[in-house]
Amino acid sequence: MSDQIEQAVRKHAELILKAKGTSLRNYMPNSQRDILAAVMDCYEEAYRAGADLALKHYPSPPPPTGEKI
Repeated sequence: MSDQIEQAVRKHAELILKAKGTSLRNYMPNSQRDILAAVMDCYEEAYRAGADLALKHYPSPPPPTGEKI
């Protein structure tokens, strides 16, 4: 995982926890890992959904037939 993605996942986990009045620092390492993994799952699912939507609306052109133009 890149540093940018890790920072984004950590930021969003903190925002979610802040909405309930807590923070990652208040959790044990195993719980922190579980929380970050759950946010990463959301991140990945959103990425895939965005990619699927892009492919649906902007399909790739058909492969060349080998004919010269």
